[in-house]
Amino acid sequence: MNTLNLRCRALSVCAAVVFLAGCSSAANVTPMRGNAFAQSANQADRSIDSGFADVRHHPKQEDLNGNGTGGNPCVDHGRAGGVEIKNASGKARGPYPGTFTGSAGFHVICEGSGKTEISGGFAITSGPHSITGTFTGVGTYFCGTHQCSASSNTLAYGASIDGDPVSGSASGFFNAIGVYQLELKHL
Repeated sequence: MNTLNLRCRALSVCAAVVFLAGCSSAANVTPMRGNAFAQSANQADRSIDSGFADVRHHPKQEDLNGNGTGGNPCVDHGRAGGVEIKNASGKARGPYPGTFTGSAGFHVICEGSGKTEISGGFAITSGPHSITGTFTGVGTYFCGTHQCSASSNTLAYGASIDGDPVSGSASGFFNAIGVYQLELKHL
């Protein structure tokens, strides 16, 4: 039993030596000051609340997450056609927190999948700021018997923030039942 106790102590000492080896005076450690922890926590909360899996929310990324009214041409009409998401609204999170309204559309072939053009618009109200814009790009769609959706990581947007033009890349997911999720990068 003495041998086992000695091994545990030796293991503990080795672990402490390895841990302390990284704690040299040359280590680059910056202590958090003031409200830094709360800001980091709030930033992670914003991203988690948005419905997107990436908790490394970029400070120049605006996440729009909401619902609108949709329509599935495969269920509603039994044929291929356009999916439109109208009157989408929800929360905007990022450098311009507030509310948003939006729309999106894409075309599908029933019971299939493939490439599709995705386009839409958005308007964000954030305190005194007004942001309006449009997006477009090629994405992929999947259409089953009861639901059609489209997504893309290669959308491009153009917008106006209080009258000043901006543009950038975006990612989005849109669903025929009205799901509207859009990530505007570098806003």
